[in-house]
Amino acid sequence: MNQSERDKIEFSVAMGELAEKCQISGIDNPKIKAYWQELHTYGIERFKAACHELATQEGRVFFPTVGEFVQVLNGSLNDRALEAWTTVLRSVGAIQPTTGKQFHAGHPPTFTDPNIAGALQGIGGYSSVCNVDQTTQAIDFMRRNFIDYYGMTERKSVRDKIEVIGKGDASAVLVNLNRKALK
Repeated sequence: MNQSERDKIEFSVAMGELAEKCQISGIDNPKIKAYWQELHTYGIERFKAACHELATQEGRVFFPTVGEFVQVLNGSLNDRALEAWTTVLRSVGAIQPTTGKQFHAGHPPTFTDPNIAGALQGIGGYSSVCNVDQTTQAIDFMRRNFIDYYGMTERKSVRDKIEVIGKGDASAVLVNLNRKALK
């Protein structure tokens, strides 16, 4: 049995245990396959941790939707923004692994998180982070602004991935989310 098959079994077991905690009598194979299709890329350990977190949420009556799983697996917007801010701060003065040169205001790194670029643009660019006195209140002010701009950038990128596929009054408009693009 390969790792993928073991992961599928663990995934099914975790789904079954979560169904029991939600007081649902069993969960069918098509539902497990649908959830697997959407969530397997997060990894089995993260999925099991998300199951545990969802199972212990106070007042949970229904089985969680894929969207609820994704929210737990991705963490809160504030968590992602703080992680991004930490990534930016760590890069200041760091040595590039490929060239051995130091990152600085005139030579910023390329970040894998696309929302970092939008947040940096909002606070004056990478050079402003490099040039701020990190022992003053200015760095706290910059951090708060970065987090705000990060959230605005992420929300804008989600709105850009929404495709309106119907017209009519507000209650009749259909929206199609490109799930792959949101991951």
